[in-house]
Amino acid sequence: MNQFYMLFDDAGELAARYTTEIHGTSIPKEALKVSEESFLKSMSGRTKVVDGKVVIEVIDTAKILKKEEIRGLCQHHIVSGFVSKALGAEFLYPLNNQDQINLNSAVACSTTDVPEDWSTSIWCCSASGNWSLQAHNKKQVQQLGVEARAFINESLIKCAQLVSQVESSDNFSSINR
Repeated sequence: MNQFYMLFDDAGELAARYTTEIHGTSIPKEALKVSEESFLKSMSGRTKVVDGKVVIEVIDTAKILKKEEIRGLCQHHIVSGFVSKALGAEFLYPLNNQDQINLNSAVACSTTDVPEDWSTSIWCCSASGNWSLQAHNKKQVQQLGVEARAFINESLIKCAQLVSQVESSDNFSSINR
């Protein structure tokens, strides 16, 4: 019956795999006997010894975790907001879910038959760090809508590119770039 072994270096990293079917009696005495399942799993992931136990970091799990991390960072980037000069000076506009709902509502209103002097207040932060509600006319609101959509789109495209890179990775170092 075929038996399975793994040899680990001084740092605990997998150095070699052996089977009695292939290597016979030439398997080093330091090699650890492992199950066939662990032996096979070790081929698709990073394998090491931790506290005398064989630990297999399967590459698919690493990919899932990295993609979740990327998506979380993308979401954080989006809700942190974007800078616009719609008011003539730079202001930061946050984009959490409620901010996006409010901005979309303001943009929708601005495209209706509102009076020329129509305005709405939008939460933003000046370059000096002062948060306040600032009045925006319909052109300013529409400019904000276009800029917000472009910012969100750019962020989502970058996120998709990074997720795609992770998905096509075949080793741990390329996943964690």
